Amino acid sequence: MTEKTMKSNIYRDLVSLLSKDYPYNDISDKLYEILSEVGPTIASVTIKEASKGAFESLKELWEKVKKGKEIQEKLRDMLKKVDRISIVYFASKFENNEYVGTSTMREALKAELLRLKGRSELNEEDEKAIRVIESIFKGG
Repeated sequence: MTEKTMKSNIYRDLVSLLSKDYPYNDISDKLYEILSEVGPTIASVTIKEASKGAFESLKELWEKVKKGKEIQEKLRDMLKKVDRISIVYFASKFENNEYVGTSTMREALKAELLRLKGRSELNEEDEKAIRVIESIFKGG
């Protein structure tokens, strides 16, 4: 199974959730593309924020992560590949809906964990990222 296929499987439920509320044409393929591109950035920002110290809940971590300039910049870059309406729809859901925001973070972290654990060799930074991700999944 390729890394892209694994990520698609990880994001499947999230894409389904977001697609069902979208009032126009099918947005699934665009959401997969957005999540595949933005997911690693969301994971990176989440790991960075979680590394700064303890957090009470995933919601608290999401409140910090959603303000990340890196995520906003990545979404802006996506305008070259995906239409503005789809990006605005995703960004709005991520930033304003706690369930979607925390679910997106969780799925992005799962994809990052799979990517890291699939490497033949890990450096110290990779090992730290794995520990941080695992601590997030354990609740802080």
